Amino acid sequence: KDKDYIDLKKKYYSNMVDNKNLNKEIINVSIKYNFDLIHKEKILCNFDNKECDFLTKNNQKILWDGHHYTIEGAKHIGKIIYNQKLIN
Repeated sequence: KDKDYIDLKKKYYSNMVDNKNLNKEIINVSIKYNFDLIHKEKILCNFDNKECDFLTKNNQKILWDGHHYTIEGAKHIGKIIYNQKLIN
């Protein structure tokens, strides 16, 4: 993969990790109302390399604007959630 691609993966990582305060609020709500929460960072990101995927295996965008999924991105995430059995 080329340098630009890797740089973009690192930029997506920074953007996702920067949302920690919002994530804490969402986690607190999930605890309060007793529902499971799936963290997109844990699905899309490699914390060791500090990179996040932003394209599907077919080179389709996963996120439209950094927070909202494209149709192809939603299918991609759905397959991962299903295959990893993250939802009962």
